[in-house]
Amino acid sequence: MQIVERWILARLRHQRFETVHAVDRAIAQLLPALNERPFQKLPGSRASAFAALDAPALRPLPAVPYEIARFRTVKVHIDQMSRSTSIATACPTPGTYV
Repeated sequence: MQIVERWILARLRHQRFETVHAVDRAIAQLLPALNERPFQKLPGSRASAFAALDAPALRPLPAVPYEIARFRTVKVHIDQMSRSTSIATACPTPGTYV
């Protein structure tokens, strides 16, 4: 990641940008050249390494969008019931697992 940041920032350091979109476009133009640069000590480039290693392992996005789960810490009372809202839920007693 450091080489990516340094290589792109070195080429953009003398330019001024008016919007974030202009910076995004300039970075997008430099990325293909960076990805095709050959490695110094290994054969290939970032693009060829991605195509050989990462691309075959990619899976499609899930059909259902991610839902944020909300967890709450509750206290278990002496009757082994927990009450997070108005609903009481039974909690397993330690040592009763099968």
